[in-house]
Amino acid sequence: SRSGRQIYCVVTDKYGSSVRTETVTLTMHTPLTIIKQPADVTAAAGKQAKVTVTAQGDGLKYAWYFADKGSDSFTLTTTFRSNIYNVPMNTARDGRRVYCVITDAYGNTVTTDIVTISMK
Repeated sequence: SRSGRQIYCVVTDKYGSSVRTETVTLTMHTPLTIIKQPADVTAAAGKQAKVTVTAQGDGLKYAWYFADKGSDSFTLTTTFRSNIYNVPMNTARDGRRVYCVITDAYGNTVTTDIVTISMK
């Protein structure tokens, strides 16, 4: 691995004069990747419907979106900011679709599959 390696550059003109840049350190970043996509969840009324995504990367931030049954319009939820979307199941949430947009420390994003939570 080249992570941690220090480098600099020397630039020489046609007259033999040269300048040296500052020394910098190379750092290897963990690429943003979804390791395990979320899956559909079925839960009984009053029980928790828990959707989970597993991702890797540096400084991950999670933004969950949902659309209730019969709606094509997804809404950002401000409640959940981790890799878990977890709600108590009720009739209003039956058929809700959710997905997550994950952003790393460098502004890269990945989007999960859309999954459905259903009531037993």
